[in-house]
Amino acid sequence: MAAQARTRRSRKQAARKRPQVRKRAKSARPKTLSKRGAPARAAGGMRTAKAPVALEVERAAPSRPEVRVRVVAKLAAVVQQSPSSLRDDQRLWEDLGMSPLLRSAMAKSYTDITRSYGGLPVTLDEAGRLKTVGDSVDLVHRRSAGKH
Repeated sequence: MAAQARTRRSRKQAARKRPQVRKRAKSARPKTLSKRGAPARAAGGMRTAKAPVALEVERAAPSRPEVRVRVVAKLAAVVQQSPSSLRDDQRLWEDLGMSPLLRSAMAKSYTDITRSYGGLPVTLDEAGRLKTVGDSVDLVHRRSAGKH
């Protein structure tokens, strides 16, 4: 009797735990698609529906002054100075007090700038090796144009 009650209880628990799967009605499938999901072919082998074609818009490479404005603005925010006070010949470590770790961390900001122009990312090593503001601008400008 105890074994029979245990069996009933376990069946009820198993029934509760099983997810209910509903079968999809065949009429729910659109008429324009074949069974594999591809557009159905009309008489003569012509497709009745075409998928839209994505066109890739090619952007022109940004100019160096355009990139310089964004890089200098980001550097100025990090070192808490005005963008107009930063010059291309200023050294990141000696003049601006940017530690090697902070210079490497700038890779994320530089990559955000290059990606906005459709360019390549800047690695942590590349950003950490930069010595001056001008070097930073040059690197971001090259990467924005898609060059290494």
